[in-house]
Parts: sequence; structure tokens; C-alpha cells
Amino acid sequence: MIDLRRILVPTDFSTSSQNALRYGAAFAGQFGAELYLLHVVQDLALFIPEAVLAVPPAGMPPVDQFVTAARAALERVVRDLQLPDFRDYGVPVTE
Repeated sequence: MIDLRRILVPTDFSTSSQNALRYGAAFAGQFGAELYLLHVVQDLALFIPEAVLAVPPAGMPPVDQFVTAARAALERVVRDLQLPDFRDYGVPVTE
């Protein structure tokens, strides 16, 4: 028998990732496993050198706005799927 204790479901908020999350949630419920939902926010400064200038290019939002939007989207996904016992364990990591 499979012993699942932790399930990691990465998401980009697409329909496919929402389907994957539904499966992950079902497995977590069936096996009594912890479910971890992951979304990565990439700092554009790594790919767009101009982003590290004192004045970023017009129209480029700061990474904080991306993080805030991602957190709101994660909360919406959790609420819409009615995932039980959700806790926000995440801490942004910098390299």
C-alpha cells in the first residue's frame, strides 16, 4: 500500500493546475496526507537587466505586486476548492 504523507501541487492558476489540485486534495483526504500548494514568483530583474536600474522601465510592476497578486490568487483557489484546514506556511525565499 502507498503511504503518502505530503503532497506537493505546483500551480500557475491554469485550468490544468486546478484539476491537478483537485486530484491532490482527493489524495490528501484519502491518505490523510498534508497538501502543499506552490506558486513561484520570479523576480524579473534576473531576466531583464534594466529592472535593476534606479528607475525601472515604465509599466513594469515591482516584484512585491506580483507576490501580493499570487497570494490573493492562492487564497482564492483554496477558498473556491474549499480545502480544509488551510494554513499559510510559506515564507518568500531569496537567493
